[in-house]
Amino acid sequence: METTFIAVRHGQSMANHNKVFAGSREYPLTALGEAQARETAEYIKDSFSVDLVVTSPLSRARRTGQIIAEAVGAPTIVEDGLIEIDAGEWEMVPWAELPRLFPEDRRVWVEDIGRCRCTGGESVAEVYDRVVKALKRLDELYRGKTVVLACHYIPVRSMWCWASGFAAEDMAACSHAPENASVTVIKLKNGIPEAVEYSISKHLVDAGLMPTRIK
Repeated sequence: METTFIAVRHGQSMANHNKVFAGSREYPLTALGEAQARETAEYIKDSFSVDLVVTSPLSRARRTGQIIAEAVGAPTIVEDGLIEIDAGEWEMVPWAELPRLFPEDRRVWVEDIGRCRCTGGESVAEVYDRVVKALKRLDELYRGKTVVLACHYIPVRSMWCWASGFAAEDMAACSHAPENASVTVIKLKNGIPEAVEYSISKHLVDAGLMPTRIK
């Protein structure tokens, strides 16, 4: 049997807008983020028959998932394994200050993200491992269903790399940053992952909701 996972990075958050590192801290969606989530909800409604929406516990992902769930008429649950990376000392720090405050760890993030550990926080490899475990658990529970996963930057990259056959350490080679409210599709066929399409965002571009890359 085949399970389809539709991974959606949350819409633009206040952290994205203010260019600070959010990590596992709470930041709400901006007005643009809400609009992005609504546009993505319509794209998913038109493209898939969704059985369930699963969200990270953080409010920016839960709100994105709620908007999608209301559009497609699906129930929602929360999965802790989909939470964004615990960024330790980086959380709430402006992006522009990270190279000065944490020069070596920030360099690794930029040059070889899969081998990075946020200073005082999680490593990217640890996020990869817990996200894969969450996907396997969800596949066992909802095998044969189509499931939206409303989550975050590093979890989406982790899913894609795993489905593409890459280890966490190879993340820099296998993917780029997914856009806010973009759609990534992977399938599990009898538990075996397959990468289908990454960071679908044309619907956002066409709607004028993604004028520039949002990090």
